[in-house]
Amino acid sequence: MTQRNGDATRARILEALRQRPGMNKAQLRRFVGLAWTTVSYHLLRMQRQGVVDLDRRATVTLCWPVGIPTRFRPWLELLHDPEACRVLDVLATRRHSLAQLAKATGLSAATVDRRLKRLIQAGVVRKHGIYRPRFSTEANAGGPKS
Repeated sequence: MTQRNGDATRARILEALRQRPGMNKAQLRRFVGLAWTTVSYHLLRMQRQGVVDLDRRATVTLCWPVGIPTRFRPWLELLHDPEACRVLDVLATRRHSLAQLAKATGLSAATVDRRLKRLIQAGVVRKHGIYRPRFSTEANAGGPKS
């Protein structure tokens, strides 16, 4: 018979969320190496204790340790998206069009467009122009145009 230690499991989950806030349940499960049901059970207990915030979305539940301001959550959420990170990496140096971003990242234009919308909504990327827009990070918004 295996021995159970709920407090140690919850401490492990909380430490994982402090290291990588905003993970969804599947990412958290892989990160801590526990079964889905175990993670779900302990997250619900931790939510009742006021230690964790669970942000339920249409297809996913994001997990946050209490104390992360809601205005920072979209930024942290984007850091868990490897495709958004690839787009940001390319935009770090200069402005690019959607087509240039798709080519540079190796992603489809539709995927890049979805990530750009999320990055713009989070306030990390700025759109310049209407008909043939260029995109830049806030850090290089006034930087060289390409």
